[in-house]
Order: sequence, then C-alpha cells, then structure tokens
Amino acid sequence: MNVRTVASGVCAFGLAHLLTPAIATAQQVPLPVAAVDSAAVARRSAKVGTPPRGSRFYTGLAWGSESQFNPLSHLLNEGFNDLIIQSSDQRLSKQPWAASWRNLLHNIGHARGAFERYGWPRAVRNELLPLSAAEGGQWLPNYTDHLIGNGMVSVRLEEWFIRHGYPMPSILAATTVMAGHVLNEVVERPQYWAVDPLADLLLFDWAGIALFRSDRVQRALSGRVRLTNWTGQPMIGLPTGTMENASQSFVFSIPLPRTERWRAFAMTGVTYLAGVTHVDEQARGISVGIGQGADVVAVTDQATDTRTVRLGFRAGLFYDRRGSLLMSLVHNPSRNGLVTLNVYPGILRVHGVSPGLWLDVRRNGVRFGLAAPFGFGAAVGPAMH
Repeated sequence: MNVRTVASGVCAFGLAHLLTPAIATAQQVPLPVAAVDSAAVARRSAKVGTPPRGSRFYTGLAWGSESQFNPLSHLLNEGFNDLIIQSSDQRLSKQPWAASWRNLLHNIGHARGAFERYGWPRAVRNELLPLSAAEGGQWLPNYTDHLIGNGMVSVRLEEWFIRHGYPMPSILAATTVMAGHVLNEVVERPQYWAVDPLADLLLFDWAGIALFRSDRVQRALSGRVRLTNWTGQPMIGLPTGTMENASQSFVFSIPLPRTERWRAFAMTGVTYLAGVTHVDEQARGISVGIGQGADVVAVTDQATDTRTVRLGFRAGLFYDRRGSLLMSLVHNPSRNGLVTLNVYPGILRVHGVSPGLWLDVRRNGVRFGLAAPFGFGAAVGPAMH
C-alpha cells in the first residue's frame, strides 16, 4: 500500500473524529500557571480532556519549534514552503515576482473564466472533492493543509497575539494566515490561467479559518487527538541569496487502543509520513515515520496550469516535548541529499543563548546554518542551483 495513502488514512481518521457529532471531551479547569508543574499539566491534559480556549494550540513554551513560532516565522515558513522541492529554484533574485503577482491577480479577478477554461467537472474532481487520485488529486492538500492545518494555525496565531497583548487578535491572525497563503501562491509561480490558487485562496483557506471558529472543532483536535504544526528554521543562504530550510508541516497525533504511551503519527505538507510516537511520563515524544515527499513539480498543460508531482522516499525521526519539536532528522534523497538535521532552541546553549541549528548533509557537500531564537537565521554551503 502506498505510504502516502496510509498517512492520508490516518489524517482521515482525525478528520472523521473532528466531524463526528458524538464528540465528548471533558473541559479542563484552567489553573494558575505558576502553581502547576508543567509536566503534570501535560499528563493531566492527556488523560482528562482539552485545554481551555485560548491556550489550545499555543502556550508560549520556551523551547523547541513553539518558541520560534510568531507571525514572521509563519510568513516565511508558509510562504517559501515550496522552495524545498527539488525542482524549485531557491534563489530569491531568480523568482519571477512581477509575473507571478500579475498572474495571481488576473486569476482572482477572472475566477469564473479560469474555472470554465479548466472545466468545472475536472475542477470538482481534482480540486474540490476527493474524487481523483492519479490526475491532479490536489484535493488532498486542500483538505489536510489548507482546510484543517492552516485553520488550526489561524487559532494558534490568534492565541499568540492574545498572549503578547495585541488588539483584535482574530483579525490579525486571519490577515497573517492569508498573507502567508498569498506569498505561497506567488512562489508557486501560477500561470496566466490557473484554478489551484483560486481553490486555496477563495475557498479552502477561508473555510479553514471559519471551521476553527467552532469550539467543538478546537476541542476535537487539542485533546486526545492532537494537531500542531512543526516548522523549519528559515535561513538566508550566503553568499547565494537562497531561501533555505523553510517548511510547514502539520502533525496529527492519535491515541492507540489499550496504551497510553504509544500514539499514531501522521505528517502532511510537502512531505507525507506515517508512523508511531512513544511518549514518556515527562511528555517527551519520539516519533518515527516513513513516507513520500514531493521531488519534482512540473507543469504539464500551460493553458490550464495543470501540474504533476513526482514523489520520492522520505523517512524521519523526531524528538519533541509537549508537542514542541526539539530535533528532527530526515532522510531526503532528492538533490543528492542524505540527511537533514534541525536542532531547535532548548537543546544547545551558548553564553546563555539557545540558538537553532541546521545541518544538511549531501553528496556534493555540507550546508550549515544557525537560527536566532525568533526563528530566522543564515546558512553557508554549496548552492543547489
């Protein structure tokens, strides 16, 4: 069985759990943070119910990927996510910014014409409903990433804005999410006529934001079934001016029957992984997953911007604490790759500062980078282009 199918099945289980009317999750009574041991809170949350509204997807942890989560890091990871694909040119100076913006605005302004040119039955089959697998099949990331994943991120950003004292947090969160999506669509280089960015920007992105306004939806994916996003540590490659290590992945953690220590693990995004997670009494998790990731994205029909994706093998080992990623080791053989290591704040400490570290070992050389605690940094090493 295709591993991407397995990962999709695990995600579908989470989606079914999300939409099942008979969801019954106990509401945890919030306690003063200073009076409660963090590990005890994590264990109780796993056993009793879900966190209170406002602290379900972001709690201000001082370590790992959550410590780097902020509006800027989200814009970079979401916006430049597709540059990790083998067929992408990572040099910022080589991006056709003007043409991509012009094409995107043309499609938004002529949405009906774009869908008619592509064909409504074909659009419904490939983009809107889960009715295709071979041709197109873009509905899968539309549901797992745009609807569910980034719907969750809209709440996570709102909780970030609340915790940092910003006014109108829900409006700021929605604006930040949509800004990241628009940048992502521009980086994907849409053609003059294209329906994929329209399905994302006009339907699934807004539907995800609206879906996660529901308290039931939030509780369904922050209790026994947990959803979060693990991001990269974006870096400017020197002296080439490339954007390195920007990525956005959504992780589903689903309980397994008759065990409290083992959970099903599924990751979606540019890479699809399925596996298991072992969680100890201190809420530290070790996850192992195998699957596939996008190696090459090629336009097969310029007139309708139809694209095909060539997938390659992926395997990953991840270490987190309370859902905040502390270390990842991923085997990605594309671009002569061997392994990519990300170490997040909380592992290393130099003169009182805990930076992030990126090490990309390839057959043609090694690339190395350091990220500041706020989630952005610089890297050196041989360019991929």
